[in-house]
Amino acid sequence: MGDYLKKVHPGQPLKIPAAAYNAFVEAAEDLARRRANRGQGTTDDHRSSGMVLVKNISGQARKRFEILGIQSPLFLSGDQLKNLPALAACPITPAHTTKFVILQEPIASLGMGRALISGLSVVQVQLFDLNHGYAAAQPSQYAQLVSRPAGPAQILWLSDSSTLGVKWAIVRVGVESDCSERFWAKITGSTLISGATYRWAYTWVEQERTATGWQAKSGGRTGTSGGQLAYNSIEAYNTGTGIQGNSIDHGAVGYPAGFALLPVRGNPVVEMKLEFDTANTVYYSFSYVNGEDGSCT
Repeated sequence: MGDYLKKVHPGQPLKIPAAAYNAFVEAAEDLARRRANRGQGTTDDHRSSGMVLVKNISGQARKRFEILGIQSPLFLSGDQLKNLPALAACPITPAHTTKFVILQEPIASLGMGRALISGLSVVQVQLFDLNHGYAAAQPSQYAQLVSRPAGPAQILWLSDSSTLGVKWAIVRVGVESDCSERFWAKITGSTLISGATYRWAYTWVEQERTATGWQAKSGGRTGTSGGQLAYNSIEAYNTGTGIQGNSIDHGAVGYPAGFALLPVRGNPVVEMKLEFDTANTVYYSFSYVNGEDGSCT
């Protein structure tokens, strides 16, 4: 730095050399050019920091670190859209489980405030499984995210990772993670779904590869009842008449009267998929073509 840019101490006479004055002018011109490049009038660019201004249209005041869904830009055209990409933050519905912001300050109903759309934030997480490393929003739930095996927010730290329940957490929002999980499982049994035809709920045991084949995974998951049971996607639209999911037409001329479609048998190892429905409920599913058997009459 040249001597002409030395700071002045209190009490010293102020003398501005031409070189120093020109340097000030050049710095001001450079700042003006950079502001012009990103749009005139932009005074607080949140985009680079993962922050965004939001308007709370959820119907009531919201606290710091609560979650709201992303609805739409507040300004749809003109300089305001370019320079101030503020969003309308709405109640969380099934459409917003992966499209949400975390409020960084309290916001009154219909008020404006800062929210995090991408990056690190403190937030509460409902931990459902100690192995879950991600989280997503839950419909009608504003106080916390819910844990998942995959999702849009990576859990980096938990105040207590040894028990289930609601925990304070640090998450990284905006990660690219498929909101589902695949793993190997052995089908161990089946029960006909009440009121259905040719559709079953299946029990299963998680598997892992060995040098010679497969074995039950140590500490792995099992599906024995309730929401842990698995469903065969190929059976999804089976009705018992016409063409079934295995592509066999039960109404065709010549279809043996003593034959029937069978549940998955023989303990096959299948690729199991853990996924979520539109209400954020966990489901297990797999795809395996059903066999047919019987006796000709």
